[in-house]
Amino acid sequence: HRRFDEIKTKPSWFVIKHFAGPVQYCTEGFLDKNKDMLSNDIIETMGVHSVNLFVKKMFNHEKKFAEVLHPESLESKGTGPSKKKRITVSSEFKDQLTSLMDIVDLTDPHFIRCIKPNPQNLPDLYDRKGVTEQLRY
Repeated sequence: HRRFDEIKTKPSWFVIKHFAGPVQYCTEGFLDKNKDMLSNDIIETMGVHSVNLFVKKMFNHEKKFAEVLHPESLESKGTGPSKKKRITVSSEFKDQLTSLMDIVDLTDPHFIRCIKPNPQNLPDLYDRKGVTEQLRY
């Protein structure tokens, strides 16, 4: 992609070229920092005891939480306890990113570019150089 770049001397780094300028990102340790498991207590609290109906429904509709929230239904179906998939912050991130990319792949996105007339965001002030630069970006 034209807004993405590699740093040849740093294989675990990449650059995204934003309007404000290039920003370097490091992927080292990303998975190590995000191996925190979503505890069964949190899943149960959100799916059973939450007073927010939206949150409660969201947790109850997730199949991956069924083993914690509805263990009796798994036993009655004869499936019993299955091989547990560890639910970590990074596995959730990966699943959500995969889901998002599946949706994006099915669409034909169109974008609306917003142009700032001046850096101060003041009314009735037009910075021709700044607007031209944004249009060329």
